[in-house]
Amino acid sequence: MTMQMRNYNLIAVIFICFQMMGFGQIDTYEYKRPISNVADSSQWQRIDLPADIYTKTSINLSDLRIYQVLSNNDTLELPYILDRSMAKSKSKKVDFQLLNQSKRSLGASFSFHLDDKDVINEILLHLDNSNFDWKVILEGSNTQKSWSTILDDYRILAIDDPNGEYRFTTLLFPESNFEYYRVTLKTNDEVKFIKATLNLDKPEQYRYIELPIISQLLETNTKEKESIINIDLGHKYKVDQIELDINTEGDYYRPINILIQHDSSLINKKWNYHYRSVYRGTLSSLQTSRFNLSTDLGRKFRIKIKNYDNQALQFGNISIKNRIQSLYSKLSSDDQLFLCYGKSDARSPNYDLKYFKDKIEFNGQSMDLGIETYKPITKNTIEPLFTSKWWLWALLFSLVAGLGWISLKMLREK
Repeated sequence: MTMQMRNYNLIAVIFICFQMMGFGQIDTYEYKRPISNVADSSQWQRIDLPADIYTKTSINLSDLRIYQVLSNNDTLELPYILDRSMAKSKSKKVDFQLLNQSKRSLGASFSFHLDDKDVINEILLHLDNSNFDWKVILEGSNTQKSWSTILDDYRILAIDDPNGEYRFTTLLFPESNFEYYRVTLKTNDEVKFIKATLNLDKPEQYRYIELPIISQLLETNTKEKESIINIDLGHKYKVDQIELDINTEGDYYRPINILIQHDSSLINKKWNYHYRSVYRGTLSSLQTSRFNLSTDLGRKFRIKIKNYDNQALQFGNISIKNRIQSLYSKLSSDDQLFLCYGKSDARSPNYDLKYFKDKIEFNGQSMDLGIETYKPITKNTIEPLFTSKWWLWALLFSLVAGLGWISLKMLREK
């Protein structure tokens, strides 16, 4: 065999070693789902992650991978961007001038002038008063001669007592672009006005999956003067939002505490469940009863509402939701594609796409995930010789060293 043929054979072996290292990557993950409904590869497409995936992945979703199975049964890892929502949030503070403060027949009045006539939908009043319950009129004008009513009998409130503090002094209204605004507080009391903040607030529009509730039990603790709602989801989920349906008419203001079960213990043959708080705030008739959470995985939740000496509130349906997280990628319909996960030691991938996140233009095409298949991965076992990457690297190093030795020998013989 000539020296040139030997070199070709060594190069071929090296290539095969690299192929063997790439082969079987997909088999190192416990779960996989086929990806279907793939459109044109030139367009960005989306995969919505199912709500039950979080019990099978690492905490930060670092083990998510998209693999393409090639014709020779090798696999190719395809890049993606993980994002909770591609909708852009917009929050802008608007410059203005406080024109005057006056006393009208209806009450204290404040006028604002916007130099650029920007669009706004929120005015936050900073007041140094305590324990008030006032009605507000908000008007807009472009001439200061004729005024259009934007809000009428809008309520703002401040409660300061030993049971806690609560302030609601934000005027929320449809987007408006008047040059002048006038706020009138219907009160004969002295208004201690500090300042105002004018904003255009467009919160990011997330998409949610509503989670099934297996059981919902309402009880009253007369000793603590509180209502308790116990909720069981049946399985562990990541909960991002809880919304209560209040069927009680009239105004109310109640402290609320949302807790998640994090542990349990068996004492005297009886299970005791331990909860920790994930949200503390106020349940008020002035604001929506929708609460955004940041929790770990949880199955059982407990909601405590302090009633004090008031009648307990009446509750309807409770909505518990998981915020959808999605993968964005460019895939081809001609490929055999899989979403793989379930590998505890996987590190987060480092794709170039993360630097170009703002350039993604999603066309609304969502891909589908097929039936999940599960294959347990046996850990702490000795791998066969040619499936262990360390043996492959050792073999590769030996081959390269051998190739170098042969080349050096050829040079000496010359």
